[in-house]
Amino acid sequence: MKNNNNKEDVMMSKKLILNLHPPNENPGKSSKAEQYLITNNAAYYNVVVSVVAESGDFLYFQGWDNGQYETFTPDRYQYWAELPIGLL
Repeated sequence: MKNNNNKEDVMMSKKLILNLHPPNENPGKSSKAEQYLITNNAAYYNVVVSVVAESGDFLYFQGWDNGQYETFTPDRYQYWAELPIGLL
């Protein structure tokens, strides 16, 4: 039997709701997200950052994939979502 007075034994859960966007919809200039989640048709996902032009317009995502730092253009992902700041 677990002792619920011990902090190590208490499990807390939190709900995370992701708003998935198709690749033809870009993050807006007002996005405050530091990281994004992208998914592809093969059921893989990556945590990535966005790359923006000096004007603030979204260009593409970049992040690690199988040990390589990759550029992810819209043809390489099925959906993207903003991750809350401080999640990872």
